[in-house]
Amino acid sequence: GKAKLSAVDCSSGGRPMPQSALPGIICALVAASLAPSACAFLASPVSISMPLAGRSAVLAPLVKPALSGISMQLFPLEGMGLSFKWPGGQKGASAGGGKLSGEAKYHQSREQYHLDRIKYHQERAKHHRDQTARIMGGSDRTMSPERGMKRIVFVDLSNTCRSAAAEGMLKQAMQKQGQGDGYTIASRSTGGGMAEWYKPEVARYIEQESTDPRMTSHAIKRGVSLSGIRSQPISREDIESFDLIICMDQQNQRDVMQAADYWGVKSEAKSKLRSLTSFCRGTTASEVPDPYYGGQGGASGQVFEKVLDLLEDGCEGLASDLQQGIA
Repeated sequence: GKAKLSAVDCSSGGRPMPQSALPGIICALVAASLAPSACAFLASPVSISMPLAGRSAVLAPLVKPALSGISMQLFPLEGMGLSFKWPGGQKGASAGGGKLSGEAKYHQSREQYHLDRIKYHQERAKHHRDQTARIMGGSDRTMSPERGMKRIVFVDLSNTCRSAAAEGMLKQAMQKQGQGDGYTIASRSTGGGMAEWYKPEVARYIEQESTDPRMTSHAIKRGVSLSGIRSQPISREDIESFDLIICMDQQNQRDVMQAADYWGVKSEAKSKLRSLTSFCRGTTASEVPDPYYGGQGGASGQVFEKVLDLLEDGCEGLASDLQQGIA
């Protein structure tokens, strides 16, 4: 029989290639697609045709390239009369020669892919914020900073680390943008892990605490003061009076909704509830992790720095949205 491959030279010195060689060709092509570190990806889909019962059966494409824009040259496989195209014009160009190998190009392309995905999700997040603003703009509650969304409360488990730092960071971000006046910014807890913390007979036993000294120390390095912030649990009055209730993680949101259900203000709480990471611009994280068990310093101190990075990103994004009236 005779096999015909696009982007592949099947000539063998003018001698017809035996049909029995076809399985070997297919195996070679599949191996090329599955092992980028051993064999470069092909530059285009491959079609193989051969006579079958008087008609031509086409298998296409057997291999799809995972990379695009790769410069190719022919490299003959001995004994099969088959030629593959390798990147860089060499048999697996090495990085030492100033050219990227096939494997390096693969990882480079994957890096770009994920950067593009981050950009895509940032754009989609903004789109949905804009749509929320558009929909709510026609209700009694407007989204403009002059009339609404001027009272913001941050919530986490204990109100001694994340939410307290977020309170300080948003105040700083608002002042940088020259719009700190007229806004009320606070922080609350969900009882610090105490069961049924939202019930009056339990809430009265929850003591106020100062901000975690480790968080205070790391925050002051960024010019954010947390002095004077004392922990206290969120209340029914908070849900009714604040315009935005911004939680650090999903468990915080569940705890707030459980309390709101008990207080009979579930629908109002649901309409105001947000996650801080939904305002982030430079990360795709879904939660702000609790750094409480991060340790005192050294490598463990990096946990607080990473949390502050997320808080700073989210608070700057929130401040920008408040300024535009789309929070």
